[in-house]
Amino acid sequence: MAGLSHARRHDAAYVLLEPQPDGTYEATGLFPEKPATVGRQAVLRGSVQDVWRRGIQLRYGLERYYVPEDMGRKLEQRQSLRVQVSIAPWGQARITKVETSPE
Repeated sequence: MAGLSHARRHDAAYVLLEPQPDGTYEATGLFPEKPATVGRQAVLRGSVQDVWRRGIQLRYGLERYYVPEDMGRKLEQRQSLRVQVSIAPWGQARITKVETSPE
């Protein structure tokens, strides 16, 4: 995956997402500025939270999602969740749906 060579905390980071045959998207690139897209590609805007010699931690603003009380425990017990995200043209994202995925 393309990366940010000299990223620092709080820098903007843009993740290029490629559509997959199963309807999901996979991260394929990481850029300091918003890259151009083609077809059904999408770009998710985040910010750099931490940088290590061989890695980077990003924050997207998707770290919290509130669900009805009776649904919380059910979701916590699952190891795998499918999250549907809506991405605005400028890269800001919001969660629109969370569901359990088959294990």
